[in-house]
Amino acid sequence: MKLSIFKWDHQLGPAPIRQYPPDLEFPKKEILLRIWALHELNNESIVNFVEDHQNYLSIMYKSHNEFYFSLLELNIKENSSKYQDVFLNLSPTLFNAIGKPNFSRILSETYSMIEDYSKLNRDQLFFNLYKDKHKLIILNSLRKGVISKDNLCQNLNTRYGLAETNFDILITPFQHLGLVTENTIHGSNNFYMIKDVYGGRIPPNDLYHALLESNDDMDKKYISYLIEFFNTYRPEKDDEENLMKISKLLSDSQIYNSLKILYENKLKRGRFLDMISQDIQSYQKLRDLKLIIEVEDFLYPLSEIHFFTFTPLYIISELGKRFQKNEISTEELICHIRLLQSVKE
Repeated sequence: MKLSIFKWDHQLGPAPIRQYPPDLEFPKKEILLRIWALHELNNESIVNFVEDHQNYLSIMYKSHNEFYFSLLELNIKENSSKYQDVFLNLSPTLFNAIGKPNFSRILSETYSMIEDYSKLNRDQLFFNLYKDKHKLIILNSLRKGVISKDNLCQNLNTRYGLAETNFDILITPFQHLGLVTENTIHGSNNFYMIKDVYGGRIPPNDLYHALLESNDDMDKKYISYLIEFFNTYRPEKDDEENLMKISKLLSDSQIYNSLKILYENKLKRGRFLDMISQDIQSYQKLRDLKLIIEVEDFLYPLSEIHFFTFTPLYIISELGKRFQKNEISTEELICHIRLLQSVKE
């Protein structure tokens, strides 16, 4: 993977500024010209282009009548969609650093953050989605059935003051996670939810089975606490607000990775606090949210949070009501129903 920054010169074309990791070779000028043409023709802030066994992801930026673009070079086997969300989020900081003394540091840090993000598992990607209230607003809008990009942008702008330029950043995770698809009908660019998602708790099964026959008094107490918790647990307790609180915590990779270790074995309280950099506030939140439990001087996991997807056939009823109110066309109604039928599990 390589990260490059270019300035567009209207006479000379793309002029390279810097690349990380440092390399004498930049992409061929012909490739850069074709990528720039995609930005111009499609009027898109982010484009994907495949050529010469390389997968390119490009973001365009305009400042005071000067044009720049950042380019992420990926291996041909890489799925570029998993990079789009983080690339869009980090690029503004990178562009704003051009010409400043800290630009080289920002470039290398951006590269590292993109690389780290690409390694996140599916649950971590959902934590990143659920921690953002604006993405949850989009999720709930999609649950009402087909919606045009224009209407979705307008609603977000009118109700929440979100600029259309931020829309790509918000919608990309839904596409990457396979929750939505899009197409164009009668010139309208529409989004269709094809998978819905819910978050819920499951017991830390590996540790539960490992300690089930333990003769240690603390382990026995833990097993009894665990059984009692799940005997009374109801998934509806973890509503959207609660999942947002949990996701804000677990979207922190340090906390998430520390919990993964805890899922495999109990830990001394001090040891766990060291692993999360003595973050007492986050530690208390983990306890309050029933993710961990303390037994004497040891910590045990009380529950794991996972996300599950399903085909949202309930949308068909909502589509029928909207069609009767002339809110959607016949083509949009049929298109969404067929999409749901095609992905039905």
